[in-house]
Amino acid sequence: MGAHFQQSINPDQPIGEEGSMTWKQAEQAASEIVSALLFEKKTELGGDGIESGEEFALVLQSFAPKATNGKFLTQLRLYERIFKYRCSYMIYSKAFTSLPELVRKRVF
Repeated sequence: MGAHFQQSINPDQPIGEEGSMTWKQAEQAASEIVSALLFEKKTELGGDGIESGEEFALVLQSFAPKATNGKFLTQLRLYERIFKYRCSYMIYSKAFTSLPELVRKRVF
């Protein structure tokens, strides 16, 4: 939508060029996505944390690919924070890979 709007206002400016309306929108979206992927607004788990059944942990691990070192971004920690690693497994999701290329590039 931003690209279409930009083209209607300034058809001579390439879409996604730094400083363009589309670039600024992509930059803002990427910033919000990075904040979510890195759990910047997470809730601290108080006390002894929370408990989880082993079955739940195994199902959750099936949502993300396993790294060559055997680690999953879905590994639970359940004290201080929910996940062991500070990057969300959602980076492997179809929603993330379907983002417009301009936004994905800004995220990386």
